[in-house]
Amino acid sequence: MWLLQKSWARSRVPVYIGDDTTDIPALDFVARSGIAVQVGSIPHARKTYLRLKNRNAVEQLLRELANRLDQPIPVERQRLANSSCTA
Repeated sequence: MWLLQKSWARSRVPVYIGDDTTDIPALDFVARSGIAVQVGSIPHARKTYLRLKNRNAVEQLLRELANRLDQPIPVERQRLANSSCTA
């Protein structure tokens, strides 16, 4: 969690994926400013996390995200990214 306190982390969206009760503190922390994903059923977990059914669903999500990251940035988004870097 200390990693999210770093200055470079302020412009990032943290993602945490957990599947048991030991993950609840991290899920709670990340849910405040990022994406907290609960895998399966976790007793006493909040109902505010995103939920995936099982590990296969996690793998599918990660593959989809990786595929999207490999795609070129659309021209309009690229212009916005370039203009925000020079400001």
